[in-house]
Amino acid sequence: MDMKTTKVRVWDKEQKKFLEIGSEEEQVTPQYSSKDGLFFTLNGYVDENGYAYEIDAKIVQQTGLKDKDDTDIYEGDIFEENYFDNEHEGQVIKRYEVIFNNGAFMAKPIGVKSSKFPLYLVFMFANKERSNDMKVLGNVFENPELLEN
Repeated sequence: MDMKTTKVRVWDKEQKKFLEIGSEEEQVTPQYSSKDGLFFTLNGYVDENGYAYEIDAKIVQQTGLKDKDDTDIYEGDIFEENYFDNEHEGQVIKRYEVIFNNGAFMAKPIGVKSSKFPLYLVFMFANKERSNDMKVLGNVFENPELLEN
């Protein structure tokens, strides 16, 4: 049986950067307590009480897709999709934010107030060929300006 490894990134809200999971200094270690659930501590640092320094983190998961440049696509990423549309008679470029909602990764259109789609476009993970038209531009954490229309 072929088990796929789930990839995650950890966004440190205080330092405003992604940190790697590992045992080296400046990396983070996942911890779990029955009271608090999952949290991360920053290696090489302690708080004022001498305990491992807990960071305020956002964990984002890899979707299982790669864009046309072979870049992993994660929750929170912003990508562009180019396609030909007969309705618009030509090439169309649209921008989306990758979100995780109701147990599925979805592509939320950026700058669309109303849409013919009821909520969000459900990510087409079964059809990996669609990702050949996607290009990751950045993410909502490091590049919030990409959310502007």
